[in-house]
Amino acid sequence: MDYTLWKTPEDDSFKLNSITHIWLLPLELTQNKRLYLKKLLSSDEVKRADRFHFEKDSNFFIAARGQLRTLLGRYLNMPPEEIQFNY
Repeated sequence: MDYTLWKTPEDDSFKLNSITHIWLLPLELTQNKRLYLKKLLSSDEVKRADRFHFEKDSNFFIAARGQLRTLLGRYLNMPPEEIQFNY
C-alpha cells in the first residue's frame, strides 16, 4: 500500500462530513514528540501510561492516545488537552 498518498494530521484539508476517515499513525516516535504528546494527556491517562511494566508499552500508549487527542482536536476545533473521555 502506498502510504505517501495519505494525509498527515498537519494537513488542514480534511473536514468531518459523511465520509469515513481512516488514519494510520506511527507508534514509534522520537522522545521529543512523545514528551509533547504526553503533555496533552489527562492526569488519568498519564497515570495509566506510567503503570505499564515495559517502557515500550508506555511509549506506545502515549503515542496512540496523544495522536488520537490531536486528531480529535482538529476535527472538533478545540485544544487536544481539553478533550474529555467518559468511560
